[in-house]
Amino acid sequence: MGYFFGTLSQQTELALLILTTDEEVFMLASDMIVLCSVIPRPPTSLAVTDVEATRVRLQFIPGFSGHTFISWWCVEAQKDYVDSWSSVYNVSARAAVSLIVENLQPDTAHRLRVTAVNIAGQSSPSQPTAWFNTLQAIPSNPPTRLIVRPVSHTALHVQWLVC
Repeated sequence: MGYFFGTLSQQTELALLILTTDEEVFMLASDMIVLCSVIPRPPTSLAVTDVEATRVRLQFIPGFSGHTFISWWCVEAQKDYVDSWSSVYNVSARAAVSLIVENLQPDTAHRLRVTAVNIAGQSSPSQPTAWFNTLQAIPSNPPTRLIVRPVSHTALHVQWLVC
């Protein structure tokens, strides 16, 4: 049995007296443990698996949750060895130990890092993964301007544009 108090902050003081149906004292406030939420710690041991053209599986060990549920996981990426980080994926998955990170750029070097968000705030970023390359994607359009030239009586040279 439980009761949800929805408007608490880290500074909320509680004085609770819980009674049974015959109004006998069931529990006093001094017998309770009240945990205040704090900012979570970042996940550790990040590993990238199942690499495809535009998505990967990101596995990790969640850090300390801050005495509450993790509301969001925020994934950031660096691309092509550039120093800046950009947000690439956000997901609400409370008990996650892996995420499918989608919408990555095909045939590109990436590395990822993760932050955890709870009601108290956002963790610092995790240590980044090692650099990895997404696979080449199948072209979304057929080739145009197809040019075929004979090189010899047994070979052809084929050129085309991809739009």
